[in-house]
Amino acid sequence: MKQANPRVVDEDLPGAAAGRKAGRGRGFTLLEVLAAVAILGIWYMVAATIAMQGLRAEGQSQRQIRASLIADGVLADLESDFALASPPPAQDDETEQGDFTIRIEIKPYELTLPGSAQTKNAPTPALKKLSGSGGHSVLSQVRVEVRWADGVDEQSVIRETFGLDLGPAVAALQAATPTAPPKDSNEEGQEEDIDTPIPSLPGTDAS
Repeated sequence: MKQANPRVVDEDLPGAAAGRKAGRGRGFTLLEVLAAVAILGIWYMVAATIAMQGLRAEGQSQRQIRASLIADGVLADLESDFALASPPPAQDDETEQGDFTIRIEIKPYELTLPGSAQTKNAPTPALKKLSGSGGHSVLSQVRVEVRWADGVDEQSVIRETFGLDLGPAVAALQAATPTAPPKDSNEEGQEEDIDTPIPSLPGTDAS
């Protein structure tokens, strides 16, 4: 019978030592794991910051669009009042509409023509001689401002225009339009009686 040889492990062989070292190098150290977690945390913080900024910008855009629509609607109503010859009175009021504050400012606008201050004897324009409702100028300056709170800041949308009181303005324009004087009937008859000489052909008598 053959005697089984006992298993001999040659620990002093260079190959065995290299295998043990290679087995220990396949894992990650605690320092490497902490560095990876820190990098992932920084990346998630940057991504979250960008997402929050995008949501905030979207909210600001939506509120600005709503404020612009409100301002355009209020301004359109005021312009229609001027077009219907029923101008709103001078005012400076504020109203609340949801999260927005609407300020309407209407005040008379004094027309100043270029060079009128240097010319003392210059004639007064017909538009400045008119008087609208309340004895004010027929030309009004209209300003609509819509404000809303955006965190600690305050944003606003402004619309401005001019309104004309058409009642006295149309009457003044009709009065200022020059009309041609009527022609005299005698002058018309004289113009019709003027004879135009007819030239004679060669070889014929101009009888």
